[in-house]
Amino acid sequence: MPGRPRKKRVRAFNEPSGSSNKYSKRGKAQECSICSKTGHNKVRCPNKENQILESITTRPKKLETRRRKNFVGIGCHVDLNSGKTTINPGLASQRVVQEAEQSIPQES
Repeated sequence: MPGRPRKKRVRAFNEPSGSSNKYSKRGKAQECSICSKTGHNKVRCPNKENQILESITTRPKKLETRRRKNFVGIGCHVDLNSGKTTINPGLASQRVVQEAEQSIPQES
């Protein structure tokens, strides 16, 4: 529907409030994702500086990935020396379409 979205409707007294797909975090102890201890999160972790230094020194080096070559010279190309017509001669796998019937005279 285009336009501004409707306001949430007011629920009846006997309807459950909120979504039935979500659980609340109420009553759950806060746990740090760095040291896995309760009572604080990773922003206020006392071991944060130690963990950062360890992660920098133990991080594996990223492997270089080979990049695919871009298409160079899209279209037909006639080689003057051999007289062959190729499609997209910039690729490593040069596909020969046809061989020329006559040799092209070279100027001296």
